[in-house]
Amino acid sequence: NHVFTVSSWTEGRRMAVEERWDGSEGSLRRPLMHGQRTGRRDESPLREVVVDVHTTEPNEPSSTYPGYTNEPMMGDADATMRRLDARPSFSAADFGFEEPPPVPNWKFWDKADEEEKHDPKKVPVAPLADRPVPDGPKFHYRLTRMMRLADEGKGKVKVVRYKEAKLLREGFLYLWQGTIFESKFLWQQVGFMFFVASIVAGFTWLVADRTHLSLETAQSLSTISETLSTIVAFILGLYLQKTVDIWWELRHGTIQKLMNTVDNMCMRMSIYFPGTGSNDVMARKTILRYGLLSIALLFKEAREIDAWTEEEREQLGVDDLSDLVVDGMLTNSEKELLEDCGGKSQMVWVWISSLFTKWCLDGRLPDPLNNQEMMLKYCEDARNAIGTILAQLNMQFPLSYTHTVVLMTKMMLLAVAVESGFSAGVAISLGKYAHLAPPITFLIILPLIYQGLIDIKEHISNPFRDDSTDYCFKMFHARITSECRDFFKAGSNPPYGRPAVLPPQLLERQITSAFYD
Repeated sequence: NHVFTVSSWTEGRRMAVEERWDGSEGSLRRPLMHGQRTGRRDESPLREVVVDVHTTEPNEPSSTYPGYTNEPMMGDADATMRRLDARPSFSAADFGFEEPPPVPNWKFWDKADEEEKHDPKKVPVAPLADRPVPDGPKFHYRLTRMMRLADEGKGKVKVVRYKEAKLLREGFLYLWQGTIFESKFLWQQVGFMFFVASIVAGFTWLVADRTHLSLETAQSLSTISETLSTIVAFILGLYLQKTVDIWWELRHGTIQKLMNTVDNMCMRMSIYFPGTGSNDVMARKTILRYGLLSIALLFKEAREIDAWTEEEREQLGVDDLSDLVVDGMLTNSEKELLEDCGGKSQMVWVWISSLFTKWCLDGRLPDPLNNQEMMLKYCEDARNAIGTILAQLNMQFPLSYTHTVVLMTKMMLLAVAVESGFSAGVAISLGKYAHLAPPITFLIILPLIYQGLIDIKEHISNPFRDDSTDYCFKMFHARITSECRDFFKAGSNPPYGRPAVLPPQLLERQITSAFYD
């Protein structure tokens, strides 16, 4: 088969054109119109292929590619194929992507398929502000009709958004990633309860004939598990609710305040340094870079809290800053300054405060004295937010409280397993197999609920780790970068014409008689 593939970047969006034919006389030969779909592959994540002849490739000199033209592909089909053959050959490796495996079963679109399943307007997309920036940390989205996943590489996939309306209807039936069903220990707990219940059921079946056990006797034992379930549900609800409140405050109180501070400082930079010269551009980029660096270091420090061994520290990358250098947030000289420091994320705000003070003394800010105070206030608020986040992560519930909640939950589950096994053994001995349904149901549902709630508490206690439901720093980075660069663009190109540029304003210092004394 011959495969024709062209990929390029156009305004931050990758446009792909793909065509395949077998070269025989009966193969497809037809002109490809602008915006026309060519087909799709079964079992492929590529939902549609759209021809965009105006943005797919740049015009090339005819001496380099004889016979190639970038004009719209219309007219004679054979002429169109000749123009296709004359185009340069590209591969995925030319654009930094891995070569996909060959996918058979190519078929062209039919009307029903196009209208019902592959309408371009119904294909899931990510918000514009959250899309990866070219010079930032590398990640990509996995978009489904149910979830928006951010693949950070190295097996780290995080749920950044789910469609709640679909989840409340039928989505809960087939959703697995990001739910309690991902927990291996949860299913081990279910298996252990079935194991205990099986032993109790076997022993009960052996002694049932001699002891004359009845279903009424088995039902009388249910009061024990019912009482424990009521008590545990109340205590566990309070236990989990407090953790959810802390998680919510972390996201919408402290870390959002930190990100708002970065945005606000960059908005001021777009006004104070609106020029296109190297000095203004470097000033804007430096403040944005330092703000992002502080958030990146905060994630490392938060992960360090739960790193118990040197091996875990290495796996979490809490001591390695080379990834920040690769992502363009840190220089090698700055990396040396931060090594062996415990408060790296807060040190960056000292750099920002010092830099603004320097600009004020150099007369590069309007109203330098008040502006310095304002910027120092921003830096203090950001440092306070970081300190609060780390304090909340380090502060746990009292050990006696957590131990009591977990112990009561496990005792309740064990009581349910024993009771279910006893009821099942009696039902089997009496030949009333219909009565096996309730104990089996309890053995599945109750551990899913109670053990699942305990697992949720542990997962959200530190949302800066690499679980599927934790915060996605790379998405945060993309969002802040997109917002701040839009600020810079708006400041450099206001709708009223040239941006306002103030002349240098130096600090005025008053000398009083106390100075001479």
